[in-house]
Amino acid sequence: MLRSLQNDILHEAESQDLKVMMLIQNHPVPVIAMVNGLASAAGCQLVASCDIAVASDKSSFAAPGVNIGLFCSTPGVALGRAVPRKVASLSRPVLSLGKAAFYRQLAQDLRTAYHLTSQTMVDNLGLPDGQEGVKAFLQKRKPVWSH
Repeated sequence: MLRSLQNDILHEAESQDLKVMMLIQNHPVPVIAMVNGLASAAGCQLVASCDIAVASDKSSFAAPGVNIGLFCSTPGVALGRAVPRKVASLSRPVLSLGKAAFYRQLAQDLRTAYHLTSQTMVDNLGLPDGQEGVKAFLQKRKPVWSH
């Protein structure tokens, strides 16, 4: 059974599903996903392949294969390309600080992790972009980041 599953996955690269994902991403006009429920695995991949996603309050998204020991690698292609586009409009110094703290705290016990991330939030407020973000929020305007 495992060998059959391995063969199926290798042939997936030529499947119609992945061709559809590539067609969506290469389409000359924006493609909009409308989600009103669970978008899981390939469904999540489909949404991430679209240019715009509109989701109801009933919507949720998951790539749950890792829960059964199978990392959702093909959905990761669309997710990995969709998320950075949205992240690119955020402050690079703030994201860098947050990402470093996230990975540093994983190896710590709970008390140390909270101390480390609390200090990171204080450090974040000392960054010019941290200060700009707070000012923009209070002034009800979009922030102008340093990058």
